[in-house]
Amino acid sequence: MLTEVREAAGSDERRRGFSLRRQVRAIAPLAFLWLAGLAILVAAQAQTAAPLRELFLDPAFITGAPWYTGALSNLGIFVWTLGVAFAAAGAWVARRTGRDDAARFLAVGTVATLIMVLDDIFAIHSSVLNDVVWLPRAAAQFLIVAPTIFWVLRYLDDLRRTRFFILFAGLACFVGSVLIDQTGFLRGDTALLVEDGFKFLGILAWCQYFVLTARDIAASAITSHGSAESRSTDDNDEIGGDLVDIFDNAA
Repeated sequence: MLTEVREAAGSDERRRGFSLRRQVRAIAPLAFLWLAGLAILVAAQAQTAAPLRELFLDPAFITGAPWYTGALSNLGIFVWTLGVAFAAAGAWVARRTGRDDAARFLAVGTVATLIMVLDDIFAIHSSVLNDVVWLPRAAAQFLIVAPTIFWVLRYLDDLRRTRFFILFAGLACFVGSVLIDQTGFLRGDTALLVEDGFKFLGILAWCQYFVLTARDIAASAITSHGSAESRSTDDNDEIGGDLVDIFDNAA
């Protein structure tokens, strides 16, 4: 009896250990990833544009700044990344459960958000597009947010089925941050607090939107997929029962 209970309790656990062959085969993607990493390290060593220590070490350590230098900026990047991770995971679940429209919606949102994350990390709109390519600052900022604008306009119907008030609250904060930056009617620490404060609040809202949306879509997709499998199993059981009855009657 105890054995039966244990077997019943463990019946929902479908994971199994990987064989040695599969473990070895799993090394192949890591090998390619390591090759890419080694190529980056070799390129970093070979280049002469920047000292190697500036590429590897933390900016606060190099400049001798206090440990908390850029703390809020780093926190914002962490929150950005959390939103990207949830959106990507939700897209994967939606794809695996046959919800292709939802998967595309989250996947494009992931890419659009990732572009903004990279801009936040490397200041692409000012350090690359503005200083290197010589684009006006406003045009450079537009290029960074253009994928997000496309995503919103392209997937309006999908957005309406989500908690879009949170997303639009984040967008409003981003617009406020850009307006403060472009108009310049505030100065000094006040301008910094308001501009970056709007941006930080926008990041929080953006991340919350993707966390909740990915959770909602994943929960709906998994429930629907499970129900479909259950119906399929019930139908097969009914067919099997009907066949048994036919054979019994024939006998």
